[in-house]
Amino acid sequence: MRQGIIIAIILAAVTTAFAGDTKKLPRPLPPLPQAVLDAKTIYVDNQGTDARLTARANAEIKQWGRLTVIDDRTKADVTLVISTQLEGTNDLGDKYGTITMQLFIPHDDIPQFSSTLEDGIRFMERDVTKSIKLLRKRIEDQVAAAAGSGATGSGATGSGTTTSK
Repeated sequence: MRQGIIIAIILAAVTTAFAGDTKKLPRPLPPLPQAVLDAKTIYVDNQGTDARLTARANAEIKQWGRLTVIDDRTKADVTLVISTQLEGTNDLGDKYGTITMQLFIPHDDIPQFSSTLEDGIRFMERDVTKSIKLLRKRIEDQVAAAAGSGATGSGATGSGTTTSK
């Protein structure tokens, strides 16, 4: 009897010790809609005040080679919206804020991809590069998975949001 109680206490202690180590697995992102996978043209809409962000986005997209940047939003297959928000100044006097990039398909107000990064203002161009690379990875991974399964596309819609600090 006493031995059973000791074993129960040990099991409870071990279970409790390991319970704190369990990590929540990230939810898988929903697939991007076929309209994003099939897109050939993109319009970059920089709603901030720093033109360098548009130039960086255009350069990254051009280097990728999958999409062609065009100047007419109405003719674009997808639109990439860049917005920035100044959050404050740190103890060293450096300004910091967030940069959000969202990808939209025409006639849909729901972003199909979203990336929000918080960083120093002087690093915003680097953050544009990170966000474009995240989008590129999502698209390429989904296309590769579809090719591997023989699927022609999901036809599904859904946004995926990525947030980093």
